[in-house]
Amino acid sequence: MRNLNKTMNLKEKKILSFIVKAQSAEKNRQYDDLINALKKIQELDPNHLWAQTKLFVTFYELSKYEELIPLGKKLIKIDANTNDIKYYYYLGEAFLKTNRLADLESLLISMRERFDVTRLLLLLESNLALAKGDNDIAVKVALELIKFDPTWSGGFNNLGTALSDMSMYEPAGVAFDTALKLEPSNPDTAVNLAYVHAKLGRHKEAVALYEDLLKRSLTDAKVKTGAIKFFLSFEQLQLGNLADAWQNYEAGFSPDVRAASRRNPARQFKAPQWQGEPLSGRRLLVWREQGLGDELMFLSAMPNLLEQEPSNIILECDNRLVNILQRSFPNVAVRQQNYNPSSMQSKEDYEYQVPLATLLGLYRKDISDFSNSKPYIVPLQKDVDEVAKYFKKSFSSKVNVGICWRSGTLNLTRNKNYTNLSDWAELLSNPNVNIINLQYGDCESEIQAAEKTLGIRIHRWPDLDLKNDFEGVFAVMKALDVIVTVGTAVSAMGPAVGTPTIRLSPPSWSCLGTDGWPWLPNVHQYWTEPEGSVGDLIPLALAKVNEFIEEKRSENAITATTSAAGEA
Repeated sequence: MRNLNKTMNLKEKKILSFIVKAQSAEKNRQYDDLINALKKIQELDPNHLWAQTKLFVTFYELSKYEELIPLGKKLIKIDANTNDIKYYYYLGEAFLKTNRLADLESLLISMRERFDVTRLLLLLESNLALAKGDNDIAVKVALELIKFDPTWSGGFNNLGTALSDMSMYEPAGVAFDTALKLEPSNPDTAVNLAYVHAKLGRHKEAVALYEDLLKRSLTDAKVKTGAIKFFLSFEQLQLGNLADAWQNYEAGFSPDVRAASRRNPARQFKAPQWQGEPLSGRRLLVWREQGLGDELMFLSAMPNLLEQEPSNIILECDNRLVNILQRSFPNVAVRQQNYNPSSMQSKEDYEYQVPLATLLGLYRKDISDFSNSKPYIVPLQKDVDEVAKYFKKSFSSKVNVGICWRSGTLNLTRNKNYTNLSDWAELLSNPNVNIINLQYGDCESEIQAAEKTLGIRIHRWPDLDLKNDFEGVFAVMKALDVIVTVGTAVSAMGPAVGTPTIRLSPPSWSCLGTDGWPWLPNVHQYWTEPEGSVGDLIPLALAKVNEFIEEKRSENAITATTSAAGEA
């Protein structure tokens, strides 16, 4: 018995020692030491309530949700905590952050059974509705939150988020502004309000909010500096402040930025990032980022790089572009992107590396730097000639118009940014044009319906994969007279190959402070009003197509006159 008491005393002394270490580590914000000390206590006493609770809260504060969840499930079963809703809320937030929405739904059922309606319970229900995209329910629960506690900012913030997701930006702005007045120190609410300002075209107001947050970040650890700089960059681009914008855009790989918005892929390298210094015989990897449309925009800076460094360049790009870009940049070693998705690393056969968009910060610091941009895609000439010959033989007097009317993915918000094929009936039925389909994805039923209704033919090649066969797509585009498109990858592909392109799109940072699209020439850009629909721009596109029809008519008249004179 004496030995048992001695063992117990020693165990208690060890636990006390680790408690002191944990408290000291917490005070000094040494979180790894805090977690280690708490885990040591649990090893000595698996049911030590103080250690479990402190570890649980620490995981929550550090956003270590995967580690929090098993501990949280255990903790809410301990009798001493069944009446503390805070632990349920933390676990619910962890389910939300890790997209375990079914687990959150089950937890909410349990919370409803155990607790009266509280602010935290309503907040979780509101957050769940937002995560599921149930905006009507999200608005309803947010209004319940506001009724339950009209002095709390969280209800107004969630109401603003739901309204914003429904593209109701004006009322969303009112909700966020109210939330910010109730809690001026909440950085997330300020970011939400800045987002709404941007959507409403109030870019200076958005900039002011972001810049204020950056000042606060010097003393407020809750402000995510990387995310704020990245968001600020888009507003600066929209206003034409390119030098500062590209500098802040470099924060786009920061873990502060949520994954869905981050520059991607977040590759890891041993080689340092190139800053524009002379290569002096060393090799440089330029690697693709973002989606295809952005990649094609950013590639417009490659000629600037090659003017400075004509050799020792490796370019990794979308695999559909490899052969095309190798032809377009013959002195560059072009290959598809090559890295291990799990480690984000690759075998490095270069001394420097640079993300593609970073070239803009090196070569396009002022809008005047875009004035010499030229089409850079070189399609296979034999394919272009073959398509052009077909057009000339079959439709010599008509304007050959390529059309892309929507994205492959649609929802309530995105639909405003695109059109239906039926919206283009006036263009499709114009006897002076030959319509060529550039719409990728499943659209055959739409085309057949338009052909039947209007008594027309929309030209397409059954063996041409518009989504993957870019050799064929670029050849067709090059042979066209004009392309009419909404804001899809086609709107960057047309200008890249040099075909006049009519672009219809919602307001975007890609305007770079202009009323056009300065990335490449031969672009006729039309922007919607902040809360407008792309369909509102169709009359402007039709008027521009009519200009091409008149040009074609004049060319045909000159050709006819010249032929007649030759015969005489």
